[in-house]
Amino acid sequence: MRSLRVFAGNPESEIGNSVLVELEGTVYVPIHDPFGHIIEVLDTKSGRSVDSMEYTAFGEVSRLRALTCPWGFCGKRLDEDLDLNNFGQRYYSATLGRWVTQDPIGGGDGPNLYAYVHNNPLSHHDSYGLYDENSGSIPQEDFLSRIFNVKEYTQNILDLPCRVATLGLSDKLGITNEWGSSSVTDLGRPELKSGGIGFICGMNMTRGEAIEAGEYLSDLSGGINIRLVPTYSRGAVRDTVTCLKNTVGLFSPEEHRLASTWMHYLNTRQDDTPYLQVGFSRGCIILRNTLAKMPESIRQEINVLAISPGVCIDKKLCKELAHFCSKSDLVPKLNSLALRKAEKQGTVVYLPAHPEASSFDHSYKSPTFSPYIKDYLEGYISTWNQ
Repeated sequence: MRSLRVFAGNPESEIGNSVLVELEGTVYVPIHDPFGHIIEVLDTKSGRSVDSMEYTAFGEVSRLRALTCPWGFCGKRLDEDLDLNNFGQRYYSATLGRWVTQDPIGGGDGPNLYAYVHNNPLSHHDSYGLYDENSGSIPQEDFLSRIFNVKEYTQNILDLPCRVATLGLSDKLGITNEWGSSSVTDLGRPELKSGGIGFICGMNMTRGEAIEAGEYLSDLSGGINIRLVPTYSRGAVRDTVTCLKNTVGLFSPEEHRLASTWMHYLNTRQDDTPYLQVGFSRGCIILRNTLAKMPESIRQEINVLAISPGVCIDKKLCKELAHFCSKSDLVPKLNSLALRKAEKQGTVVYLPAHPEASSFDHSYKSPTFSPYIKDYLEGYISTWNQ
């Protein structure tokens, strides 16, 4: 297969840094998870997924669609004939969970010359097949920054249409601003002097509905800018299946967008104001999964407001936390174990259903929630903008 890959600036050993790939003359956009693995390949013209991969911790891959992208685990190229990943200095076997040759630098990374990142692939990484880069001098925060590459990767992925436009490639690739804005949407309203507010939507929402949700929260907060991480609908059946996968912890591309938004905020803020992340329904599941993969130092910079949560979040995963649940809403009760734990932690606020609310009362715009959301947002703003 003829193939070409474009990196975002310095390739950083390929991990989480691909912006475009060309396969047999067709250009695609790769999507990475927080570990730098390519997990989705999108058609640049339609925005549809043409290849989708899931990985075990040690890199065994299962494909969900027909197109075969040669890059995947840690962004490395897979030699299909050998079934080995080429890390540059040596080959890695995901099936065996180890290198197939001895470490080129000898025993400098430990006595086992074939071990992959000391058998700790969820929090450690090896860029070239030489040594575990988290075992010594590289802190975890720096590893996360390298995976997301906030200064370059976020700008290239989330603002891809603007990037390719400067190269005169928009027409050729079929990329438009409308499609590109599906990653993270900025309402363009006034920013807070200190702090930032984001919103991750629930399931079955169109782009227009997601923007409407952001505008609704912005109006409640006095017109402050809200950064949206949409969870666009792919149909009721697929949305439900995806939601169930998220509930048991399987990765969703929205996690990458959410974490990138946080990292960008934390790397550009002028003070120590925490970021306020609001989630609704399925968005709270993605929010929980993303927080669980972050280092403690990042978690303690995030405040969370969960509205009608698809799953309640552990208090230990963030700085401050509140769950707003209507007494008439069954969705938070679907995961009873998480709900009971949150109740014991004192983070659940049960609200009596408003007389004008629907019988199901599972909507971020429900009159049951609106005064409480307004008070919470205003409290955050006044606390950090005195």
